[in-house]
Amino acid sequence: MKLLSILFILFISNHATSQEITVSTVVPLDGAVWETSGLIWLEDRLITHNDSGGGHYLYEIDTVDGEVMRTVIVANAATSDWEDICYDADYIYVGDFGNNAGTRTDLRIFRISITDYLTTPTDTVYCDTIAFNYADQVDFEPGVYTTNYDAEAFIAYNDSLYLFSKNWGNLETNVYSIPKEPGDYTVSIIDNFDTDGLVTGAAYDAEKNEILLCGYNFITPFLFFIKGFSGTEFSEADLLRVSPSFEGSFQIEGVTALGNHSFFVSSEKVDTGGSFLHRVNVSNFAGTAAVKAESIRIYPKRVTSILRVSGDQVYKIQIFNAYGQLVLSASGNEINMSSMQRAAYYVNVLNMNNEVLLSDKIIKM
Repeated sequence: MKLLSILFILFISNHATSQEITVSTVVPLDGAVWETSGLIWLEDRLITHNDSGGGHYLYEIDTVDGEVMRTVIVANAATSDWEDICYDADYIYVGDFGNNAGTRTDLRIFRISITDYLTTPTDTVYCDTIAFNYADQVDFEPGVYTTNYDAEAFIAYNDSLYLFSKNWGNLETNVYSIPKEPGDYTVSIIDNFDTDGLVTGAAYDAEKNEILLCGYNFITPFLFFIKGFSGTEFSEADLLRVSPSFEGSFQIEGVTALGNHSFFVSSEKVDTGGSFLHRVNVSNFAGTAAVKAESIRIYPKRVTSILRVSGDQVYKIQIFNAYGQLVLSASGNEINMSSMQRAAYYVNVLNMNNEVLLSDKIIKM
């Protein structure tokens, strides 16, 4: 399949212009959902869940004060690592497919009747199970934070579910199609594109026929917008990547469509910031022609001394260690890493306006 060039619009400020999106922080989230990992907006209810170890609960959130208004138990659901939630006309789907080490053989999606969810008198519902495995995975040896068989995002679209993988190894996303019916399935990659980061959430707006992915690249959050697609050829559509600022945590995890190019986005609490609910409006670029990114790359990816940035301007280069600490910086088109220890590092390349143009992982040899 043909992979189109990804189109970028980059900005830092939350103050929108005609070329930017608008991000506004709505409210801090209740401490009960500090690990919010997925969002849906269903019947004017904002529903979320926690991720690994968070229990088999769905929470309805008050968008005015961020407090939990209702807790629904999914009584027969396991809770290895819930990572995303989506819905169609009849069912809610909860993805228990988090797989940071790449070792799981019990990947599954729980299917809950919307009618049951809305009408249960006991705040308790029951689910069916859709189990699956990756056809291309043959190695189940632990590969923590290096595997390409992790996933935290999916959507319900037409007659199938579409999973967007969280590729630690190459910072891309693979797309898998999974049937909506209970069963046990082996799924294969149907599409792929370079998100330049870890995808953690997905939302489909059926009215506008657009998809918004959210995620982060090390400590930089991003949104990845897909528009103008037909069928399941997502990589043939217009792909636009933005790196906005979010209050609180950089680790944005959940996203849901509200209509009219508007979305809720939630962030999970981490050491560097708290858990918040945000509102994103993409109407300023959803209807406009995309702008091609400047061609930038860093090399070599396995560096012994000098790391270089190719491009047609002077850049700011920042090197972070695995703990997110800035350990080296320079201005120009290269940075000398010869005195640094052998390890994996993360690089941000910024322009002189402090806009992040590229984030990537390198190995110091």
